Amino acid sequence: MKIKCQECNTYVDIDENEYEKEVEHSIECPLCSSDIHFTIHKEKPKVDSVPATPARPVAKATKVTPKATQPVKQVDATSNTTEVATDPDVVIGNTKSSNNLVGIIIGIVALVAIVGGYFYYNNVYLPEKIDAEAPRSYTFVSSLVMRSSKMSGADYNKVASLPYGTELITYNKDSEWADVKLKGKGSEEDIKGYVSSTYLLSKPDFFLLNSIFGNSDAKEVINTSKCRLALLNYFKEKRQHTVVESSSLVPDNPTVLLTTAGMLQFLPIFLGIVKSPYDPARATSCQKCARAG
Repeated sequence: MKIKCQECNTYVDIDENEYEKEVEHSIECPLCSSDIHFTIHKEKPKVDSVPATPARPVAKATKVTPKATQPVKQVDATSNTTEVATDPDVVIGNTKSSNNLVGIIIGIVALVAIVGGYFYYNNVYLPEKIDAEAPRSYTFVSSLVMRSSKMSGADYNKVASLPYGTELITYNKDSEWADVKLKGKGSEEDIKGYVSSTYLLSKPDFFLLNSIFGNSDAKEVINTSKCRLALLNYFKEKRQHTVVESSSLVPDNPTVLLTTAGMLQFLPIFLGIVKSPYDPARATSCQKCARAG
């Protein structure tokens, strides 16, 4: 038999046959030396018991998970109106699902906008910006061949034939070739290619040279045109002359019928009628004239 010490909670083994029944005894705890009081009771006589009826088996309780309740319609008999009672958990769940769906839609729209903006910038905005900022050049020959490659004297790479005065967007220009684009008119497509840079002029030079030509036949004389332009540029850059456009063949002068000399438009300055508008007082021009005889 084991008894428990109330002080240190230690169990002590004793032989219950050595102690008298129904009498209080005391022994010393071997661990804490405190007294342990105990009493050994007599065994009760066994009584014949009536066999008990077998107990009915008890069913085990199962945990039932509550299902989300559906909205229950409540009918008000007096007002003939129907009220719907909703479960707060269901409402919160539906709200979260709606918020997630809105977030996904916003993300898709933002992604489409970013991708569309990238393609628009690279395929529409940037090419148009480059074309708008690129310089313009003009052809001053009657027919200038545009080619798909920098190879002259061949037929396989001909792209177009450009007439006199064609405006070209010039991306790059060296001593031999110019990388250009011809803007299409209306529904026509743009044409890119290469032309000889020898027969291209900048906008100011082209309009100056165009005013110098006496007639349309003179436009075909390339060497003469280049010679005139070279002379004008020489006096402009080396001698600080002001380049003056050619005046009309019918002068504002009652003494002559037609312009017969290049100096006729400067006659009022020579006679002192008007003051020279040029600073310094130097001018150069290539004048259209009419000669007979």
